[in-house]
Amino acid sequence: MLFLLSMKDTLSLREKKKPISITFSNTEVYLKIKLNIVNGKNILEETLRIQKEIKDEIVHLTGLEVKRVDLSVQKIIYAGSALSEN
Repeated sequence: MLFLLSMKDTLSLREKKKPISITFSNTEVYLKIKLNIVNGKNILEETLRIQKEIKDEIVHLTGLEVKRVDLSVQKIIYAGSALSEN
């Protein structure tokens, strides 16, 4: 689920220990996202799929041009592990 945040030159959610950083420049959006991947998934395929889904959804919902979606895999989650672990 995506939320449209108020338009500011730069908005960083990292200050609140969130794994998402969003930067706005006029009608362009730049995102940096930290995420976890489930063990056994192809990391390259999964990150490319996630990038495309995020970009497509933001364009569809806001009409803004998504210039970059940078993903950083922080952790590989193994079977039986809680997805919300830090």
